[in-house]
Amino acid sequence: MQDEFVMFAQKAFIVFDGKLLIIQKSKNCTYNALKWEVPGGRKQIGENLDDHIKREVLEEVGLEIVPKNVFDMWKFEIPDSVNPVSKTPITVVAVARICSLNSNAETKITEDVIGRCEWVDINEDLLKYDFMQGIKPVMENFVKNYKK
Repeated sequence: MQDEFVMFAQKAFIVFDGKLLIIQKSKNCTYNALKWEVPGGRKQIGENLDDHIKREVLEEVGLEIVPKNVFDMWKFEIPDSVNPVSKTPITVVAVARICSLNSNAETKITEDVIGRCEWVDINEDLLKYDFMQGIKPVMENFVKNYKK
């Protein structure tokens, strides 16, 4: 039986003026190139949960946020080809959190794995984007339960 390497991640569903901030992976990204998702990532050892999601969003898009409630949870696999050091597939357990802005809504892409970001109308356009496979059902759940 192969060992399983498990990590924890948080994804920030940042809502502002009826829009959600989504990000697109860059074309040079080795995993899910040009696919869309929301800011967030894997937790570092010893990191507080609120500090973790704040750090990820600040690092990726330059925004300060206020983390709020968890509304969904899922897992996805990162293949061993993306993890060349240990050659072990990674299982990521992720939670989706509603977040509000603690700064203006001007984004600044700060990581090379992100190609672009957009504020998208939640009720009209959101589900038209080509999201990463694991987050698609979470997006559908978010839109279904979103209340202005």
